[in-house]
Amino acid sequence: MVHEFKNGIFDTNKNPSPQALQSVAAMCFKVISPLAFRNRAFDASAFVSFTMCLARLRGDTKLFELALSSYPIALRCFRSYINMVVLDRSKMSIHIDVLMAISIALQFFEWLADGGPAGKGYRGHISGALDLLKMSGPRVMQTSVSRYLFTGIRHSVLWVALSERKATFLAKDAWITLPYQLSIKSAGEVLLDFLLRIPGLLDRADNITRLSSEEVRAEAGKGEDQSHEAVTFCHISKFFRDCDELVQEADSWMENLEKSEVGPLWWYSKTNYAAAETSLPLECKSCISLSNGKINFARPNIASLLITYWGGMLELFSAIVEVRDLLYNSHMDTVPPLDSIYSSMSMPKDRPTKYALRIYQTAMYLSSGLEGCTIAYGSLLVAAKHFGKQHENAELNCNGISLVESKEQDVNSLGIACCKQALGILLNTMHCGNPAASS
Repeated sequence: MVHEFKNGIFDTNKNPSPQALQSVAAMCFKVISPLAFRNRAFDASAFVSFTMCLARLRGDTKLFELALSSYPIALRCFRSYINMVVLDRSKMSIHIDVLMAISIALQFFEWLADGGPAGKGYRGHISGALDLLKMSGPRVMQTSVSRYLFTGIRHSVLWVALSERKATFLAKDAWITLPYQLSIKSAGEVLLDFLLRIPGLLDRADNITRLSSEEVRAEAGKGEDQSHEAVTFCHISKFFRDCDELVQEADSWMENLEKSEVGPLWWYSKTNYAAAETSLPLECKSCISLSNGKINFARPNIASLLITYWGGMLELFSAIVEVRDLLYNSHMDTVPPLDSIYSSMSMPKDRPTKYALRIYQTAMYLSSGLEGCTIAYGSLLVAAKHFGKQHENAELNCNGISLVESKEQDVNSLGIACCKQALGILLNTMHCGNPAASS
């Protein structure tokens, strides 16, 4: 089973299609497979993860039930192993590779068993992995095995932190630099460096919204402190400053990625793809036509990098628009204008929606294989949330709607329908029509 999983499922030489991608999960499993038959706890976790994956790929109900029934044993073995290591933390560096390998295997099991990253078990394993990292510190993650496992954890944490809109300690300098001191970062690892800072900015945007609420402003006005408006403006100014810095890093990353290719990274085909694809629902064809055709990529790996990039930056750009609108509507007449200071203030308001449309199209591009689905799922959830929130906001302000706003609402409605359809396709692909998928 280990041999089949390692050399068959994730073998891009045997699967040369655009969906035969090297996801973070695939890279991690290629690294941890040689650890088999050396540690009982790892063997148990690898068994349930590999079995669940094969069950999904084959649509095999018996394998699915075997994986589920074996899972409690894997959990008990993992907990016993953790307890042993915790008793002597001085040896954490010896055990960290195996601990992280077990955690990732169990995360993958929960992902496939529970249909994505929203499950309680999946998030529980992410939280546990973060606790282990805190105990070990960043310096022990410098071996070749640790590096891939750590990158896998970072990728998983990104989507959880974005959904929770809370800062993660993995965005701190020590965790960005020390684990990679003995190696050269890949484009994907550099991408995670700045994307992991976005959840902290979302947290700050939410705090600014709270400070600017009528209730908080009224309460502040009752006290002796008359500087509430100035304090709020200071938070806003620092927010835009840090957003500008991150966007500059993102632009630099994109420039370097473009230099690595002879031609464009991605483009839209000139053919009428929406009309040609008879299997697509009408609303999805309309959504595709908004972006002038089918999306294409220079290499399969470019698609995986860009959909992750667009997903993270969509969250950031949406937060920028929200804080900017809040500033314009706050009647802060005593504060200086920020338009000439921060480039975020002049960012096109429709940029988040453009990114959301690209994410949808890229998710469809990646949707026919397990690898592509695991890559696309997190970003597609972000796109779906964007369209839903835009639609909700428009509904609240429907009086006196202009022609332009009406068109935007049509795009949002199409986006909601298309993302819902695409999420269903991704889940169906991950489950391969398995009747046990709804268990």
